[in-house]
Amino acid sequence: SPLPRKGHTLDIITLDNVKYFVLFGGFSTDSSLLSNSLHICNVEDAVSGRGAVWKHLDCCDGDAPSPRYFHSCCVSTDIVLSPNQEVG
Repeated sequence: SPLPRKGHTLDIITLDNVKYFVLFGGFSTDSSLLSNSLHICNVEDAVSGRGAVWKHLDCCDGDAPSPRYFHSCCVSTDIVLSPNQEVG
């Protein structure tokens, strides 16, 4: 699970007809560090009472975005997750 944080973005994307929360960045309230971590969680699991199971994803090939907080995010239909990342 991601560390407690503030100033992150939390968006919803749909992949193969499954909705996922996508959490990026933020300021860790535990360690006082900025983050550029990317986590994903099945929305249905999170809201159904089964419990949220967050998975940490490697952000991308190449240079990852710099750590940030109180930023914005725009969800696009062109989101590409690395083929070696298991989402479901």
